[in-house]
Amino acid sequence: MGRKKSYDRSEAAARALHTFWEKGYQQTSLRDLEAATGVNRYGLYDSFTDKEGLFRECIDQYAGEGAARLEEMSAQGMDGLMAMIGRFAEPEKDDKGCQHGCLIVTSLLEREHFSQEIRDLLDAHIATLLAHVRAILESEQQAGHLRAELDLDECVEFIHLFLVGLPTMSRLSDDRGGMQLAARAALRTLESWRQ
Repeated sequence: MGRKKSYDRSEAAARALHTFWEKGYQQTSLRDLEAATGVNRYGLYDSFTDKEGLFRECIDQYAGEGAARLEEMSAQGMDGLMAMIGRFAEPEKDDKGCQHGCLIVTSLLEREHFSQEIRDLLDAHIATLLAHVRAILESEQQAGHLRAELDLDECVEFIHLFLVGLPTMSRLSDDRGGMQLAARAALRTLESWRQ
């Protein structure tokens, strides 16, 4: 009979998630994961198979928490979308989400280190986010709240580039001032779309 695990798998993944988020996948060592989770390498391998298996569980957990925020954003329409972007204009109010950038987006910077399965998973999460953005814009335009002449493909791509660019910027630079300026400019652009 095998020994009973003395740790909670979900809690271990949550602790590992913050280490991957802070350091990035490649820079996170097995020793880092042992220190973060309090589980030795044998326990981690037993539960998650390997480092990528643990990372996949972290991504699933992160995206699961994000799904509720996406639903909330969608329910608020354009105001919800602007609130999400506004987080980057005032990162001190949401340091956890902005300090290291979005885990999924910043992981795209390391996609060459992942299996195709993980790449597909990251791409699927980005596609889900953009589907929510498009649905908000379509609904707002149909309701007459956005200018009728707006090209929604262009609008979605603008938001896409912003949501990829700002978290990447937050990962690569400590310049919070530049990030805030870009976010404020994006908010003004979105505001100009309104009817």
